[in-house]
Amino acid sequence: MRNFINGVCLALVLPLAACSTTSEPKPSVPELTAERSAQLSFQSGQYQQAIKHYKSQLQMHADDRHAMLGIARSYFALKHYEKSRWWASQARNNTVDGGTEDSLAADKSKLDKLTVDASILMARSQIVLGDYTAASDNAAFVLNQEAGSSVVNELVNDNTARLSAWLIQGTALDYQGEHAQAQAVYRNALAQYPGQLKLKNNLALSLILTADYRAAVDLLMPVVSNHTDNARVRNTLILALAMQGQLATARDILLRDMTVLDADAYLAQLTEDTTSTVAIPLGTALASPAEDTRQDASSAVSAVRRAPEVTP
Repeated sequence: MRNFINGVCLALVLPLAACSTTSEPKPSVPELTAERSAQLSFQSGQYQQAIKHYKSQLQMHADDRHAMLGIARSYFALKHYEKSRWWASQARNNTVDGGTEDSLAADKSKLDKLTVDASILMARSQIVLGDYTAASDNAAFVLNQEAGSSVVNELVNDNTARLSAWLIQGTALDYQGEHAQAQAVYRNALAQYPGQLKLKNNLALSLILTADYRAAVDLLMPVVSNHTDNARVRNTLILALAMQGQLATARDILLRDMTVLDADAYLAQLTEDTTSTVAIPLGTALASPAEDTRQDASSAVSAVRRAPEVTP
């Protein structure tokens, strides 16, 4: 059992500008065409084509941070995480000519929404790449901004960005084996977002990693009982119940998604795997008719940890 567990793991409010006799230059037709083409390609899932259009924008304006972030998002969608991380870092660190990551964090006047988005995307890539310390640092950069200018105030209150940062920081700590710290992060975040399922699910998985199965069950059972859950949450609860030996309750929940025969077969396999003295390899999925909604313990935790839920 222990060996098995060891295998688991803006809208910006800006003052109106004074009237001026000179107007800002309007984008040219090629600029508008490249930008619109990039957006349409990305929205339709044609990420390689989107990258091509974003790079066309950069040929016209080498400092176009929106294009850089667009390339980073496209590479992330393609699962090219190192390239995504690099382009996100360019979008973030080009806030000011010659600006560096350290100086940016120290100067609130250089902070904007794109910088926050790039920081979050960098952190997501770093989680997948195994650079957990850097991922945690980038999440902390978003969380540690203090009230100051009107721009910073708006970013501090950006729930989407802050929720993403909480999830990433907790995930990074769990990957580093700092489960108590990760659980503290999730609980702190839940104090601000008490109904957030992704926070609750990640906290439950962290509790499972420390063999606190009862706490995981107590956290998720009310959610599932009230039918305000989703398949990922049910999967985590079933895992915690199985580890506790509450197979009858786990079976009842399985029957929401499976036939009796399939549920019994799944539980039999899960019970066999969780009592094995050999750790299940990360990412090993059980055969199940409910594809991607029922997995063994190691893959359930691995799936959340490797692809952290970072959107509300």
